[in-house]
Parts: sequence; structure tokens; C-alpha cells
Amino acid sequence: MQKTKLFNFLFSFMMLSFFLLSCNGKLPPTQAKDGVDVKVNVLDKKSQQPVSQAIVSLKKDDAVVGTAQQTDTTGIVTFKNITPADGYIAFVDNATGFKSAASSEIKVVAGADATTVLLDRISNGDGSGLIAGSVKDRASKQSISNLMITYSGPKINKSVLTDENGSFVIEGLVTGNYVLTFAKSGYARIQKIVPVKDGQSSSVETIFLTKQLIKSLSINYSIKRL
Repeated sequence: MQKTKLFNFLFSFMMLSFFLLSCNGKLPPTQAKDGVDVKVNVLDKKSQQPVSQAIVSLKKDDAVVGTAQQTDTTGIVTFKNITPADGYIAFVDNATGFKSAASSEIKVVAGADATTVLLDRISNGDGSGLIAGSVKDRASKQSISNLMITYSGPKINKSVLTDENGSFVIEGLVTGNYVLTFAKSGYARIQKIVPVKDGQSSSVETIFLTKQLIKSLSINYSIKRL
């Protein structure tokens, strides 16, 4: 038993010595974390000045990433240790005098520049609520661009189109329930009711549309010879 322990100890010592020699006597550096920092810069769209005391949250695939943060006098917040990937969106809420807003899709990579979100000031009749989301093909999971979304609610009935990423943002909404209708040629139309509160963003889970099957009619003609 003692001989076995001694043998194991000597074997381990030899392996460690060989490893250190192969590393020139130095241990390899510790691997860096996979996560990277994501900076969001919030500006007044008209004056291009920083907006302070706005609440910024980061989401991916309808899930909140990290903790919501408040901008300081620089208008900048930083989300730490975020996993590199596509499809992140920054939402900006509760900025006094401004409409809620959402960024374009953020691709998180090391060394990327800060993402800028421009805020519009609230004008007469506007609210500060927002609805945002994305639309995809149910079968292929690919984004659907140029899809029309008609939204109706308190004193409003308008429409927007999805962008090249299948994303959409509806700003300037007052508190209330809104009916969203998603429609594009070749797809089955669907509706969704979304509640909105003033000064807050309502993130809609990804909408999946199903392609419609167009049945071809086969018509047989019988030709009679006279």
C-alpha cells in the first residue's frame, strides 16, 4: 500500500516537472472570460445631447439580459460580461419628456463601438409608451422583412413595416390596450393584444407566421367533336 502511494506521488511529480519544462517554467495564462462589455449611449435626437436618468435594459430573444441601469450625465451605461451573439436590443424608458425607444439589433463582439439610441421628445397628444418585437417564418425561423403591422388603440390606427431583421418598433403610445395585426402576402394573418403603460416598453415575444398553402384547382375540359 505504501509503495503504491509512493509510486503515485513520484509519477505525479514527474508529470508536473515535464509540464513546467514544456512551458519554460511558466504556467499558462488564465483564460479570459467569454463575456464582453456592451455600451449604450442615449442622446436627445434633436440636440444630440446626452439624456440622463433614463432607464436602459438589454434583451435578447425576449429575455432580459443583466440588470437595468440608469444613465448618468454622460448618457452612457455599460452592461458587463455579455455573451457575444447577434440579436440583442437595448430599450430606453422613463426618460422625462421623451418617448420610450429601442435600439436597432445589436451584434455583441469584442471591441465594438457604443450603440447610440436617439430619443424623440413628447409632443402634444403623444404618449411615452412603446411596443417592440420581431417576426419570423415558423418553419424556417428566418426573419420576415417588409411585413405590415397595423396597430389600433386609444385614438390611433396606424401601421409600420418590419425592417431587414424582421424587427419593429412602435413609439409614442399612451396607456391602453393595442390590437396588432400581422399581415403579409403568402402568410396566415394573426392578431395580438398588447397592453401598454406610459413611459414603459412592452416587448412582444417573437411572432411566428405560418405560410398559407395555395391550393391549385385542376379543371378538366371535355371536348366533344361535332
